[in-house]
Amino acid sequence: MYFASDDKVRERIYPNASDGAAYGSLLFTPCRDFKELKNLRILVIDDATGENGGFLPPDVAKNLVGDCYGKISLDLAEELTSSSNTPFQFRLGIKEQEENPVARIAKGTLAPFRLEQVGEALIRDNGKTGYDMVLATSSFKGRKGEDALAPGEYNLTVGLGIKTLAEYGEHSLGTQILVNYPRAVEADMLPRLEI
Repeated sequence: MYFASDDKVRERIYPNASDGAAYGSLLFTPCRDFKELKNLRILVIDDATGENGGFLPPDVAKNLVGDCYGKISLDLAEELTSSSNTPFQFRLGIKEQEENPVARIAKGTLAPFRLEQVGEALIRDNGKTGYDMVLATSSFKGRKGEDALAPGEYNLTVGLGIKTLAEYGEHSLGTQILVNYPRAVEADMLPRLEI
């Protein structure tokens, strides 16, 4: 159930009622910090195929993302978390705007990365090069098929909530770690070593 002064809020974000039920908690769980960020240059990549609108070779693009996993520029990560080396869980909201005609919600994990070296490194209005964020299509919830956000490059104003920062700790090895560790090394560590 949604209680709001705008009785169409669920329909604006989740046109299918079942998505509103499945992903409703994305709207209402608290974040440790939330900011509106204007004019971000964002590259959206299909994490299954590497499709990205032709800005990067698919195999290179696919290594930047995973299931609900993306990258954030070092500068923006430091501005938001006071660290340019700490991944974090996020919630993202996008209102209707020029390059995005419908409201969207996304979630997942962002890891700081040198995004100024990704792609054609075009110069933006503020004098910086590269991207502010690289997001996986799987991070976006509630709009599928023709309504889904197509892979490609966007300039958007977003609301970004930081749920939790990654922390070091001791964990027992389980199947999830054993299965995903080689993927994490391939996606996060090997590209940095190659650079």
